[in-house]
Amino acid sequence: MHSTNKIADADQTFQDYTYEATSTELLNNKKSAYSNRTRIIATGAVFLAGLSATQAAVVISTDATNETYEVSTTDLLQGIVPTNSGTGSLGTGNPGDEFATSNPAVLTDGIYGSANPNQDQPPDQSTLAVGDNVILDFTIAKTGPGISLKSVTSYSSWQDNGRNANRFTLLYSTVADPTTFIPLDIVNFDPGEGVDPEEGSAPSNTRVTITEDTTGVLAKGVGMLRFDFGPIGVGNEMVGQENGFAGYREFEATAVP
Repeated sequence: MHSTNKIADADQTFQDYTYEATSTELLNNKKSAYSNRTRIIATGAVFLAGLSATQAAVVISTDATNETYEVSTTDLLQGIVPTNSGTGSLGTGNPGDEFATSNPAVLTDGIYGSANPNQDQPPDQSTLAVGDNVILDFTIAKTGPGISLKSVTSYSSWQDNGRNANRFTLLYSTVADPTTFIPLDIVNFDPGEGVDPEEGSAPSNTRVTITEDTTGVLAKGVGMLRFDFGPIGVGNEMVGQENGFAGYREFEATAVP
């Protein structure tokens, strides 16, 4: 399964975007934490969108498989353990989910793990369980000019198709202004009832890659990346992590040389 979504040009002031829905009424119950910039509303199984004053043509590619992915061991996020600045929790709290961990270090260890870690003995704890309202912050530069960001990739996975959706808002802040976070994209990719419809509850591994195809630069001067797992607008409702929490395997980021 593969899809690509190209985002239209964004001007210097963040615009309100809607798709088959009106943003004002739907978001009255969900105040934005980002300078009153309206979250994006959409319908459909897959919604991918991006707004930034520094990007012109953001492209988001998605795919899913019942097999494993080969992940980077040298990208910008390698070895960086993110902090959770949100109110949500990591881990499932369910003793039966032995393959799911609450340790965010697994997101940047360069190890994807097996296709279905719940079948391993002992279970392979390569999956981070992420609940609603978790906010993971990665510091990639503290001084100097910051990073010219080329791409960001997220891998999500579960033992079945119940918690394998990539669903988050991607933001960044600059080295010059580390406390102001600017939205890059809102991602909602759920492959639905299994990668192979005939397999139903087969393990489902998904990938979302965010790039920019005009200048090749997603953002300049980047000091921090933020993944906000708070609810996003889908159709006529705010939607959180799939079934309360979802499994994430690895995050990657690359810089423009």
